[in-house]
Amino acid sequence: MNNHPHVTVINMRSELTVDQCDQFRERALQQLDGSTRHLVLNMAALETIDSRGLETLLDVRDACAAQSGQLRLAACQEHIAKILEITRLPHELPMTPDIDSALHELAA
Repeated sequence: MNNHPHVTVINMRSELTVDQCDQFRERALQQLDGSTRHLVLNMAALETIDSRGLETLLDVRDACAAQSGQLRLAACQEHIAKILEITRLPHELPMTPDIDSALHELAA
């Protein structure tokens, strides 16, 4: 995890499936405190996501919104981006090509 003003970058592991969702959600929500409102998920290492993982991302997005913040998915692998597109989630879970782009969007 890397911290920037009001933003925390979380490096995702290789899977976000039913077995990892609760632990990930807890870790992400712990980052949303008085100084952090926005989360950037570095998705570069994420290789597998299931429907529970997608639901968890939406839960984290909602938690960010409750803090007047936003969530960005950075550096998604092509097949993960395709899953998000098929499920019509890019509008709900905005993607950026890299972490710097996400940080720039959130700083604007």
